[in-house]
Amino acid sequence: MGFNPTRKQVARKSDIWFVGMAIGVAVVLVAWAFFG
Repeated sequence: MGFNPTRKQVARKSDIWFVGMAIGVAVVLVAWAFFG
């Protein structure tokens, strides 16, 4: 992983999509744990 914490943070479409998917998966897993 060539992640550089000092680089300028630019919110790209891919970043927003990736974060949205991660949150969506987390919500689905929590809901499945509670209601499954």
